[in-house]
Amino acid sequence: MIKLIISTLLALSLSAITITADGEGRSKDEAIKDALSSLSSQLAVEVKSDYNRYKSVIDGKYQNNTTQKITTSSNLPILSADIDVYEGQNSVTVISELDSKKALGAYTLEIKRVQNEIKQSLKIIKTTNSSDIKYKNYTNILSLISSFNKHKVVATLLGANDLPSIEISISEIKNAILKLQKKVDSLELASIILSQGINQKNIYISPIKSSVSQEITQFARVLKSKMAQKINSTNTPQNADFILRGSYEISKNSIFAIINLYDQNSKIIKTNTTTIMPKAYKDLEYKIKTLSFDASMNSAVVKSGKLNVSVGFKGYSRANGIDLSDGDSVDIVIKTNKSMCYFMIGHVLHDSSKFSYLLPIGDDGDEWINRVGGEDINRYVTIADDIPIASPFGTESLQMFASTIIKGRCTLRVPKCSENSDGYCVIDGKPEDVVSGTRGLNFKKKKQRIENAEASVSWTSFASQSPSSLRE
Repeated sequence: MIKLIISTLLALSLSAITITADGEGRSKDEAIKDALSSLSSQLAVEVKSDYNRYKSVIDGKYQNNTTQKITTSSNLPILSADIDVYEGQNSVTVISELDSKKALGAYTLEIKRVQNEIKQSLKIIKTTNSSDIKYKNYTNILSLISSFNKHKVVATLLGANDLPSIEISISEIKNAILKLQKKVDSLELASIILSQGINQKNIYISPIKSSVSQEITQFARVLKSKMAQKINSTNTPQNADFILRGSYEISKNSIFAIINLYDQNSKIIKTNTTTIMPKAYKDLEYKIKTLSFDASMNSAVVKSGKLNVSVGFKGYSRANGIDLSDGDSVDIVIKTNKSMCYFMIGHVLHDSSKFSYLLPIGDDGDEWINRVGGEDINRYVTIADDIPIASPFGTESLQMFASTIIKGRCTLRVPKCSENSDGYCVIDGKPEDVVSGTRGLNFKKKKQRIENAEASVSWTSFASQSPSSLRE
């Protein structure tokens, strides 16, 4: 066993809060990367389970920051984590631990550092007449506010009180950039600007999603494709050294796009922005169609006790957004830190059809409920492999509900469904209503010793790209 300490700082909290996560890999570096990613994802789940409190932490009195209320709970930064590495014969296992006694000081210092850097950039802006210098500092502030909010959320989770605030909103900064930045009339030029100064290698480019949704539009798909031609990129995030994430906001006369380049600890190391004129995207779908569903999925999650579960596609990260093409295939994998039972609900959000259905993944005589335990704890378990991506294309989600097993019994209650003409066992109601209804069904009136958890993964599928879809 090799123990690595990323960093250590003076503890500020009186009562310790500890969060742990596990990772696996063929090498030590791969296992550490997986463990830190799992730890960040677990922090995000903890935040979403107490959504209103953390929404308040993010927004403060500046309500214009509310566009981050969903996305800030993803890709949370890890500071001062303890890493235990166990090297086996064929694989490496890593246990990562974030302890408030050790980590809270690091987060508090980083929050103050970022706050001071924001103040310095604002001073420079006030004392210069140079548009270039103003733009550079406004862009810097934009990434700093995002970093400030994310560190503040984690510090709050670890028990911090009376954290500082910043007296400027993301919207105010974006409006200032819009006044300085020349608008571009092609996605080719937009991709050049967004890729500027990014010389790092082995970058995974995640879809540049709307700031309030996991849905991936045709606009986002084409912009990502063009950026991939200009950056040293890799196809999946699993072995990437850097992750490029982006978002966009739609106004009446333009789209404002921003990208951040992150290292493995979710630290922003580069930010670029561009403002795109309607001519560039007039023939592409760019508006979000799943806002009510996204709000329902992200407003709160089932979480009680220390049971942690995850569901996703092998080789992909849930936090990045997943875009798939006709002819791709995926393996569905799950992971848990305790023996548990679970069921899954699929949500179809296509233009032509919107419904929720139960997945027949059951075992031991139950069509819908399955179990994980024994040697499969803390390991990725494949529950379905080589699933082809085919028509109809659009946005879909998988939602997993899990509960610990008490005396061999599973207490999960599965919603009622009825089979339709296509063979799906459909749950009555709109997908957003099914989400909240199932949470209530499985979270109410539980005994204290039974732990519950929820996880989900969303993706958007597309027909194979034609030359016309990559237009200027």
